[in-house]
Amino acid sequence: MREVDRIFNSLLRNVAPPNNYISDGLVFQIDGILDQSRIPQPIIAMGMEGKPFTEYRGTVARNSANNGWYFDGATCLYVQGNTVAVNYATSTIEVVFKDYNGFTKNNFLFGTGRSDGNNIIAGTNTVSKFVYTPEANPAYEIQPTTDIVTVSASSAIGMSNGEPLTASGSHSFSRWGVVSIGGRPNSTTYDLYGEIYAIRVYNRVLTKAEIAHNQLLDYMRFRIDTYYPGFNYIESDSNKQYIDTGIVPSSSMDIALTFKVNQGHSGQILGSYLDSSNLCRLKTESSREFRAQHNSEVHNFNVISFPSYQSDCKISARFNGNTWTLENLSDSSVEPQSYTFGSDIAAGLPTIVLNGYNRSTGTPSVSSYGIKIYEFQKSVGGVVYKYLSRVRSSDGIAGLYCAELDHFMRDPDGKNFLYGIE
Repeated sequence: MREVDRIFNSLLRNVAPPNNYISDGLVFQIDGILDQSRIPQPIIAMGMEGKPFTEYRGTVARNSANNGWYFDGATCLYVQGNTVAVNYATSTIEVVFKDYNGFTKNNFLFGTGRSDGNNIIAGTNTVSKFVYTPEANPAYEIQPTTDIVTVSASSAIGMSNGEPLTASGSHSFSRWGVVSIGGRPNSTTYDLYGEIYAIRVYNRVLTKAEIAHNQLLDYMRFRIDTYYPGFNYIESDSNKQYIDTGIVPSSSMDIALTFKVNQGHSGQILGSYLDSSNLCRLKTESSREFRAQHNSEVHNFNVISFPSYQSDCKISARFNGNTWTLENLSDSSVEPQSYTFGSDIAAGLPTIVLNGYNRSTGTPSVSSYGIKIYEFQKSVGGVVYKYLSRVRSSDGIAGLYCAELDHFMRDPDGKNFLYGIE
């Protein structure tokens, strides 16, 4: 795991810190939780020090229940003068807001309004796009909603509520010579009818991992939704986290797991055992092979020609109740070859467990860590249910979540998985 990912996990594990957003390059910030005043006072505003916002045309209200500022569609805030110099081409803007109109009108959310090109403007338009531009540049497609959304946009990346956005078309808001929030002083056409909870502006392009980190904090702090989707894997570490799926192996079962074993690690990836007729196991035997087992047969998938496994090979494994199949997702031109070589009974595991929990001893397997899980699937009556990596926003706990079943699986001993994005 990269050092930056370890830092993120150390910040977010088990608790929701008040303000651990990425700080490198942050030049402007308002936050409805850290600032409880009726009119927002910038926490960071390089170039605007000592210059408070002024209401124009109406009154901004404070929504204490939601920790945001309410705009009635005929009001805006502004600071006179060309301040907060940031070039849109090398910057990132992040806005947490709610549009009561569901993206059916043009909304001016924030703009620096400089005339020298060092400026940034963000808003929405009537064709459901998040506009990030001082000029006519591509805008990001966004799903119409009246719920709270967190949006991050730069010249390289667009993301909303943990999901990537597609850049298409173009749209622009003309410059106006003030820093303004929620509208523009020259016209009510662009005034927001909704709420703004937080705005952050960076003088650099944030990475995907940094944006995911910030948006998870938005989820946790502003209670945007129950489960955050911005990270695509969970990972066990030396704490040996595991997940008990509750699934009892049978000849009619159909499960699949997409995973990666970090270089130098080995151990049980998936396992269960009631008796010799209800056994299902997948493990790494060495740095050159996986063993996939059913009943008393052990299918050894020989990966001697799998050089990518030495550098974290991503694998998809499927078990249909009788047969294991493995697919190399890292290099489609190299596939494992299987053969059978006798019995090898596993420890007592009555249900399908991910990451090698040894139920016979009541403790995790010694070597079952360093395993990334991207997706787990189960088929019931021909219907496939997908469990994806998610972080529960109420407490920062990571696990696997199925939206169709509204079912969240986590480590039953209370240990938290690492999580990240690739």
